[in-house]
Amino acid sequence: MTLDDESTLQFYDDWHSFDSSRFATYFTKDIVFKAANEPEINSLETLQQHFAATFPLLISENHKHLRMDTVRDGTCIYNSFEVAFVFKSHPEDIVAFPALVYFVRVPRGEAEAGKIKEMTVYQDLGLLKAKITGA
Repeated sequence: MTLDDESTLQFYDDWHSFDSSRFATYFTKDIVFKAANEPEINSLETLQQHFAATFPLLISENHKHLRMDTVRDGTCIYNSFEVAFVFKSHPEDIVAFPALVYFVRVPRGEAEAGKIKEMTVYQDLGLLKAKITGA
């Protein structure tokens, strides 16, 4: 997985579609998703429900990728980027900040090989929460 890799670009294109039903293409059934200090999400179904409730609040989400490094035979990926959100409640404001995501993929030869089994997002969610709550 690299920034030029078609599967990486497709992952982010699908993410930006705000259609959580597409998550099954990329995440294992028992995905562990952690964002900042938020509670851990421990299944594909719960992840889909979480984002199905969040995506309708957005007009757009875009990523400007800065760097992607793949280690451990391609199963661990570090992706740094700047992310920008536009909310329906504040369409005039762009909320942008840096973020780092760490992905762990299922190794080749195992069930669900290549899918993401762990995703940890390092970012300050303060600005996002303020927009979500209408502050």
